[in-house]
Amino acid sequence: MNSLKNIYLLLIIICLLIHSYILSKTSEELKKNHDDILKMNEELISDKENLMRLVKELEKDKLKPPNRNMISRNVPENNSKKTYMDYRKITDTSSEQYKLQQNKDCYTTDTGFRKVNEYYCIAVGTHYSNNIGDKLIIHMENGESFKAIVADIKDDKHTDETNRQHRKDGSVIEFVVDTRKLPELVRKMGDISYMNETFKGEIKAIIKEVK
Repeated sequence: MNSLKNIYLLLIIICLLIHSYILSKTSEELKKNHDDILKMNEELISDKENLMRLVKELEKDKLKPPNRNMISRNVPENNSKKTYMDYRKITDTSSEQYKLQQNKDCYTTDTGFRKVNEYYCIAVGTHYSNNIGDKLIIHMENGESFKAIVADIKDDKHTDETNRQHRKDGSVIEFVVDTRKLPELVRKMGDISYMNETFKGEIKAIIKEVK
C-alpha cells in the first residue's frame, strides 16, 4: 500500500515538474515576444521621427531656389486676388506677347487657362520680369505651387512704387485666359482664386528662372 502511495506521489511530483518547466518556457517566450514588440515599437518611433524630420526639411527647402539658375522674388502682403485678362486683347501682331500666344505650344485648357506646355500664361509687374517668355514658379501659402510663363508685363504706372502689385485691385499676378471657357464662379468673382485649391489664398514667393 505504501509502495503505491509513493509511486502516486512520485507521479504527482513529475507532473508538477513538467508543468513548471512548461510554464518556465512559456514565460521565456512571452518575455522574448514582449522584448521583440518593444524593439519594433522603438524602430517604428525612430522611423516616424526620421520621416517627420525629412518632411520638415523638404518643407524648408520648398521655397529655396533649386539651383544657382533660380532667383527668389519677394511679394507684398494682401496679394490673394488673382485677376485675369482675355488673350484676345493682345492685338499688336508685332509684339512678343502676341507671338507667344500664337506659339504652337500655346493652348487653352478646358477651364480657360492659356498655357505654354505646363506653364500658365500670366502678367506680372516689372519687379518680377521685363521679358516675355521668362519662366517663374509661384509658391502659395497653402503649400501648393505652379509654373508660369510671363505672357504680358504690367505697366509701371499701374503698379505700386515697387512695381510688384496692381494699385487698384492688389493683384500680383494676372492670368491670361479665354474668358469664354472660365467657370461661372470665377467670372462672377473676377478672381482665379475661385478656380480650385491650388490658386486659393496668398502668394508666398515667386521664383524666377535665370536663362
